[in-house]
Amino acid sequence: MALALPPDLKTRTPLRGPWRCVFNLFIGRRFVYLTTRQRLVRRYSSTLLGYGWLIVQPLIFLIAIGVIRVAVFEKSWPAPTGGSATDAEFLAALFMGLVIFWSVSEPLSRSPSLLLEFRGIIKNEPLPLDTLVGVVYFENLIQTFLRFIMLLVGYTAAMGLPSVHAFALPLIILPLFIGGMGLAWIFSRIGLYHRDLEQILPPVFSALFFVSAVFFPLSSIDEPARSIFALNPIAFTIDSARNALLWHQWPDWEALGILTLLSALLMWLGWLLFDDRRGKYVDAL
Repeated sequence: MALALPPDLKTRTPLRGPWRCVFNLFIGRRFVYLTTRQRLVRRYSSTLLGYGWLIVQPLIFLIAIGVIRVAVFEKSWPAPTGGSATDAEFLAALFMGLVIFWSVSEPLSRSPSLLLEFRGIIKNEPLPLDTLVGVVYFENLIQTFLRFIMLLVGYTAAMGLPSVHAFALPLIILPLFIGGMGLAWIFSRIGLYHRDLEQILPPVFSALFFVSAVFFPLSSIDEPARSIFALNPIAFTIDSARNALLWHQWPDWEALGILTLLSALLMWLGWLLFDDRRGKYVDAL
């Protein structure tokens, strides 16, 4: 695949740290787009439903989780405003949790094998290596965007147009993407030298699924356990997003601001630890 990138891109870039990756992504946007399209075509072109699986897969998982939630646990979902959630709010709350959790777990689960997957590009093309994480997150962004469109369409059909509080959703979810990119840089470097990370992350995310408020609200947990669960940034994000869309409540701006700053710091540290000097990665590959 031809890249519209000058060989001396890194020396010409006026920025440093993770913002250099943002600059590189802008310059290499054609590469990011073509690579993402190629990956999606390779994944879905030979299937019966094609790109329809982007819609069908999350719906199948939603039905399965919904059945388990109703059959094993009580169906009642306590609403922050008092009373219980309606059936439509119940399904929307479940789907919101799944979409946000997937937006974190899917790209991070693939990060340990990222450099191995792109070994041909690393050896032969002048692309800055930190941009490869951006490719994975752009693909994830497309899938997350489609899932949120499904959620908003279903919400509008069942409950009418969302309130103005829904505009806070991008700000609520942003810290997970920022911090996730930092972790992806760390995991991709560790995964190149220690392949065991690929085997460790799946059970870790499986366990994290059950403590991230995906199929229960934080308000259903008694103190002090609730405060401990709220320290999980995924659980905090899911709960805040549900409250904004379903129950028309603004997020805790102070807590959200702290989470955003910590996520930006994690992104910075992840980029520093990644240390994208091409020579050492080529030798490792």
